[in-house]
Amino acid sequence: MILKRYIILSIILGLIMVPAFLFTQSYAQTAEDSSLEQLSPEELQLLEETVKNVQESASINQYAPSGNDFQLDVVWSANTLTPYDYPGKALPGALSQMTFYAVADTPNPQDLVYTWLIDDASASNSEGPEQVGRGRDIFNFITFQIPQYTHRMRVVAQDPKTEKSATVSLEIQTVMPEAYFYLEKNNSYGQAESNIIKLSQNSENNMMVRVFNMNSLNINSVDFKWSLNNAAKENSGTLPEIIPLNVQEGIPVGSQANLKLEVVNKRDKSGDLSQKAVVRASIYITK
Repeated sequence: MILKRYIILSIILGLIMVPAFLFTQSYAQTAEDSSLEQLSPEELQLLEETVKNVQESASINQYAPSGNDFQLDVVWSANTLTPYDYPGKALPGALSQMTFYAVADTPNPQDLVYTWLIDDASASNSEGPEQVGRGRDIFNFITFQIPQYTHRMRVVAQDPKTEKSATVSLEIQTVMPEAYFYLEKNNSYGQAESNIIKLSQNSENNMMVRVFNMNSLNINSVDFKWSLNNAAKENSGTLPEIIPLNVQEGIPVGSQANLKLEVVNKRDKSGDLSQKAVVRASIYITK
């Protein structure tokens, strides 16, 4: 049991030290390690929940001073694309719209005066509705175009009657879009395919891509540009994010092909890397 706890702790500490959406792929590769096979289903579930929690908090750090007069928290959401059934949280990218909700543990939070500050500048000086005033507990913000930029936000809630106040500071780091390959029958977000995919002779397969944190409204707002061995490959499937990979009879064992996919935001015409995700894999034919 001590060895199992050490394994879990080591994996968790390793995950915290890498960027948010490398977790999915890193965990997939780690899952193949024989040490994880020694863990019980309950311990594996604990590990998966820990990975999910670290992923959701990786781009937002929240701090509340110990001298606050009452409890104040901030709940946030980012208007970025993730798969419809993804259990995690969408993270902000460049030019993403974010919404912040201040939640104050006071009898009359609607009477508080809220002041929102972004990068040490009052939000009231920016374009859009006034964001300093009574009951202004919701704040909308569009992140900078600079990829992986860290914004610093602060919200102060004050009670004009009691003169009590509370402050929460946040650091918001935008992330780059990510895409991962999955075999269509694979429904586990923690088990993305590695960059080496083995397909058997005379088999029918569907390769699916899942896109995370792209600054798009829905899956129809992105282009999927497939290529095989550096030549554009037309997707004969009914869905743009799923491509058939059928191994025809007669293809010899040991044959190799290189699959590449570029996922591009249709709304971006500049070729900005912060609006594009690229995923590659080498396909090997086995018996």
